[in-house]
Amino acid sequence: MFLLMMSGGLFLFAWLFLALPLFRKSRAFLPVTLALLVLAGRDLFFYLNDQPWYGQEYPLWANMLSSALFGALVIVAILSVPWAILFGIFRLLKMEAIRELRGGLTFVLILLSCSAAFFCVHQGYSMPSDINYTVGSMMVPRGFDSTRIVQVTDLHFFKGTSDRRIDDLAKRVIAAKPDLILFTGDLVDGTVGQRSAQLRRFIDDLKKGCSPRFGMISVPGNHEYYSGDYAGWMSFLRDQGITVLENSNVKLTAENGDALYVAGVTDRAAERFGGEKPDFAKATAGIPRDSGVIMLSHRPYRPQGTFDRAFLVFTGHTHGGMIPGVDLIVKYENEGYVSGLYHDYGRSLIVSNGTGIWSGFPLRLAPHVADNVIVTLKSENTLKHR
Repeated sequence: MFLLMMSGGLFLFAWLFLALPLFRKSRAFLPVTLALLVLAGRDLFFYLNDQPWYGQEYPLWANMLSSALFGALVIVAILSVPWAILFGIFRLLKMEAIRELRGGLTFVLILLSCSAAFFCVHQGYSMPSDINYTVGSMMVPRGFDSTRIVQVTDLHFFKGTSDRRIDDLAKRVIAAKPDLILFTGDLVDGTVGQRSAQLRRFIDDLKKGCSPRFGMISVPGNHEYYSGDYAGWMSFLRDQGITVLENSNVKLTAENGDALYVAGVTDRAAERFGGEKPDFAKATAGIPRDSGVIMLSHRPYRPQGTFDRAFLVFTGHTHGGMIPGVDLIVKYENEGYVSGLYHDYGRSLIVSNGTGIWSGFPLRLAPHVADNVIVTLKSENTLKHR
């Protein structure tokens, strides 16, 4: 239903505000209408062809081309309403000379939208930039002072993800010299049979390049459920030596004996597939009240009633909003969170833009670009970003 609404909405906006006024008296009207239908129905086509991850089994060039054209339609749809309002004002003001330029100006708008979409796809597949945070809290034991944490999230490996890109992404993590690597979901788009070789290569690269003293910890994202092989992916991650948290926690112990806990929850997509929904109380069960807690969740939630026990929360899912206009929808769908570090209710909540990009909509425009989140813990009340 969502796909039908989205595809129909995109087509309707572009047809009503651009195609109809521009081509209704032209022989090109029918071909343009059909072209808009094809572009608007791209995701519906993928879905009906048993590709619920929107083209994840197509090669990179095909994904980039179809995504750029679809992205151009999205941009045109976003701009079509103010565009129509602007020319409505010209009509009311009887500015006929400008109104006569509507056809040419609309073509310019379409060309600019296409150019912007191709640029956004290029940025979408660019390598992540390092984002460094220093998070201090009295809940950080002295044994964990200066601990470096790297967050890996929303890799979205698909058929078009090359070995070179996988290796380059791993090098970014290794270069940060992490003491702890945290995975916060949506690592793959596909089944274990389709994507395990790619994810294994990435994890093997990490193991060869660094030895985080507190290991690697993961929680699931919604795409692990969408894969249809959730249990297989959780088993795969554990086989790779990664601690998987499903409404549970793990104790980390420093060399001096100090303890720090990492708790993690499932994703709310679990309910659609008969899985266990996020349970924050269960995730922190058994942790002493005076202990420091880091919480992992694929998507952000308001801290009250969810992240109450944590002084620091790692999340992803939003892809940083991707492009202007779409970021407003992302913000609405994620309780007001989009990107960066938030300091709410006495705790720090990080929303990563994602280490990778989803092949279903691989468009980004600065400042919504991919990031490699690096956090340095301090056993004091400090909060810094650079």
